[in-house]
Amino acid sequence: MADSATDNDEVVYAKAKDAAYTLDMEYRKAVQAEDWDTANALKPSVNEAYAKVSDARTALIITPGIQASDADVQKMEEIEAEINAAANTQQLVGGAVKLVQFLTTLT
Repeated sequence: MADSATDNDEVVYAKAKDAAYTLDMEYRKAVQAEDWDTANALKPSVNEAYAKVSDARTALIITPGIQASDADVQKMEEIEAEINAAANTQQLVGGAVKLVQFLTTLT
């Protein structure tokens, strides 16, 4: 059985992936609706979020050792909740920026 620190790495990575996916689906909705202002505003954020999620995968999942703390899990939960609750493009982009900044601290 994995210890709690290993679980923290897995939890942070999974939540980061979920947050990036949420951003991606909002981008997709904008494209399908031909809302090019929203799509163009989200695309760079989505791409950057996925790049950082990939880096987080290397740091948290592939690289031996434990990285994420309980505080990191809490922070990632807050960021994911903010992205999930975003009511407009500006809030989505703001959540993406927080996601990228947070993942940068772990990679």
